[in-house]
Amino acid sequence: MKKIERRHMIESLSKVRDYISIADLVAAIGVSESTIRRDIDDMERKNLLFRDQGLIIWNQPDKSHLEKVYYRQSQNVGTKKFLAEKASALVLDKDVIFIDTGVTMFHLACAIGYDKSLTVVTNDLSIALELEKRPQINTIVLGGTIRHGTHTLNGEFAVRNLSGLRFTKMFTSAGCIHPDEGFMYYNLQATELRKKIAPLAEKVIVVADASKFSSIGFVTGIRFDQCDLLITDGIPDEFRGKLSPKTELRIFEKD
Repeated sequence: MKKIERRHMIESLSKVRDYISIADLVAAIGVSESTIRRDIDDMERKNLLFRDQGLIIWNQPDKSHLEKVYYRQSQNVGTKKFLAEKASALVLDKDVIFIDTGVTMFHLACAIGYDKSLTVVTNDLSIALELEKRPQINTIVLGGTIRHGTHTLNGEFAVRNLSGLRFTKMFTSAGCIHPDEGFMYYNLQATELRKKIAPLAEKVIVVADASKFSSIGFVTGIRFDQCDLLITDGIPDEFRGKLSPKTELRIFEKD
């Protein structure tokens, strides 16, 4: 692949999702890490992009995208917490569950009662530290490479640690929900992990606020027909026919 082609791809991938890691660029473009690093060094010298906490960010003039780097934490927090609390009612004694990363999933972990005895597997260090407060919960952290700025562990090592595991429930959110692509995300490596976990769960539960609909993400993750239950505060009419017949829809409207 020619240098100019690689750099066009770096620009496109950086622009479409606010930020991207070097590992994601390597996987998406299909060249060596050293090649990507040389391209990035040159583009950074030309002030086309910059690095923040190990992430590659396209150099937009107003820098407003920096507010989105860490999970878009300021967006719809009240609704995310509300939906997470509703979803937490599905966590039962003796469950063996996977809790994905993200703001909604963190609030789900916070909402799990201190009276519940179960096993939780996660790749999110913030969630693991929250669950550490509950001695009756057996918390397992998947190993892997730390993704800077997100407190998550991803990569091939995390995938290998799934060997032999089975879950009663998988809880995940979504970067966005597209009518044709399904549940989409912004990180390639983390999405590969989700794809591996979904078939290992008896029930896949997606918790996503209404703002997630009708946008486009970086990579397709869980398909509509893999989702057993979708918890949201609202869904556009055009999406209702797109969901799989097996998917139960629960809508909770926040006062």
